Amino acid sequence: MFYDKLTLFSIVVSRKQYIFAKYLEIAGILLCALYLYDFIVQYSITQYFIHNIHIADHYIVFHNDSNSMYIITGLALMIISQIILKGKDLKEEQEPTI
Repeated sequence: MFYDKLTLFSIVVSRKQYIFAKYLEIAGILLCALYLYDFIVQYSITQYFIHNIHIADHYIVFHNDSNSMYIITGLALMIISQIILKGKDLKEEQEPTI
């Protein structure tokens, strides 16, 4: 079975788009996990201080200092990767088969 150059090129391009979309999705998941890890560490340290450090007339209050851009960027990357994958599927469905 021989493929013409255009068919081979479209197979290579679609494979590269799939790999690129998967890398975007993995990066998004890692950024969301980084945000969650940072939040959990800060919360646990604050709870440790609340239970073990007592200063008269002072209270320790949790304040979320996690960088919210991690979760925003992570979710955006995951959405973009899904758009690329859906667009690739729609493009393959519209190509005529001979």
